[in-house]
Amino acid sequence: MVSNHHILSPEDALDIYTRARAGEKQKDIAKDHVISQATVSGIKCGYYWNEVTGHERVRPLSERQLRVLDIYAEYWDRKQPVPAIAERFGVSTTTVYDIRNGTIGAKLTGHPNPKIRKRKAQ
Repeated sequence: MVSNHHILSPEDALDIYTRARAGEKQKDIAKDHVISQATVSGIKCGYYWNEVTGHERVRPLSERQLRVLDIYAEYWDRKQPVPAIAERFGVSTTTVYDIRNGTIGAKLTGHPNPKIRKRKAQ
């Protein structure tokens, strides 16, 4: 069974990058690591894990992405309380909790254990 939410280690990302840049088929690499071919392509092209692979970032981070990183750092690195972070950045406490839990921006922050939000059936 293929998991849609497999967490890669830095070693996995470097292996994927090296194999993809060497010309190995992306679908074979994806199968070995239980990830999508699109993720392999993203690693190869520098969209993901570029801090590990050394590949230059393809495009700069957007304002939203920078804000997610700042909120994540405020919580985990600077140990600020959630209400204070929410007020400082002008977002809801739910947004801060979602970033903290990896529901928002998990790939960007490298959250080790992202949570999937379950939506209520309408």
